[in-house]
Amino acid sequence: GGPNITTTMMELSSSSQQHRQLQTGNEWYDQIMFLDGARIPIYYNRAPNPAFAFVFGFIFLIIVVIQIRRRYGIIRKMIEEKHGVDENGLSRNMLRRVLMAALLDGGDPMYTIMTQTATNTLFLGGFQLNYDRTYLIMCLFYIGVSIMDVFRILLTYKEFDSLRDFVVTAKSRSKGSNNKG
Repeated sequence: GGPNITTTMMELSSSSQQHRQLQTGNEWYDQIMFLDGARIPIYYNRAPNPAFAFVFGFIFLIIVVIQIRRRYGIIRKMIEEKHGVDENGLSRNMLRRVLMAALLDGGDPMYTIMTQTATNTLFLGGFQLNYDRTYLIMCLFYIGVSIMDVFRILLTYKEFDSLRDFVVTAKSRSKGSNNKG
């Protein structure tokens, strides 16, 4: 069942000089040979133009930015109401934490889906254009996201002297959680 496919990927892996010359996904695809004139399943077809990935990625990115603004407003309002302060009463440090909570927390499934779809689609388009550069950008992006999580915790410790003064900027939605903030 399926086409008889002969690939030269093993040869490409063994030849490091030739491997370094291939820079795009399309060049890798061109190294695969299809034989017997069999009908090729859709997952073997050449990927669409990278412009499609970038257009869809940016559409999802616009949706994500709208969701981040909405989430930022909801978290900020929740903290203002809980602690009885107006919009000017929150410290700059607290506003940074609220923004990081809006960016990083995955409590809303639709936000998580849209964020993952946007980033993965943009990376897909990048892989099609220049694999090495996109891989480096992807690694730096995810390192940055990880550092932001650590930075958020450090901002929390900087602002409060006691755990009793601690202000939670994210709410757990699980039923068994004792998190009330």
